[in-house]
Amino acid sequence: MTFDRRRFLAGAGLVAAATAVGACTEGNDAESADPPDGGRPSETDLDFVEFAAGLEVLAVESYRSSLDAAVNGKLGQVPAALSEFLQVAHDQHNQVLETINGILDAEDHEPVTSPNTAARQALVEPGLAEATEFLSVVRVVRNLESALAATYLRAAQSDLQA
Repeated sequence: MTFDRRRFLAGAGLVAAATAVGACTEGNDAESADPPDGGRPSETDLDFVEFAAGLEVLAVESYRSSLDAAVNGKLGQVPAALSEFLQVAHDQHNQVLETINGILDAEDHEPVTSPNTAARQALVEPGLAEATEFLSVVRVVRNLESALAATYLRAAQSDLQA
């Protein structure tokens, strides 16, 4: 069995959507056919979706700046396959961000276009500011991907336990 990053990220977007939509039934008994507020997500759910979108914006920006650094020779010799990895990861996070912002738009919320500042300061800025080789970038994006995965997994677990 191989790990398909595209399916994982698409699933992560769906987890965010399911959390936003599914958690709105919290507190109802299983027999109820009508969720509260006509099936609309609560403000708490939308707050989570906005948080996730801020992390996705950060991922898009981080992969873009890493790719730019690689293309401009700031990371030493970077094999073409690794540059392609950065591009694919950027594009996939951008797709997830568009999906999440679509959820927000459907709920009359502004799309998120700014990255999560706390995550940027803790996970990205220290590493990318000093990155002079590709392995430094790999460590930064690995930590960012771990934070994203933990966020989506926590949301999924909370939704399943509700």
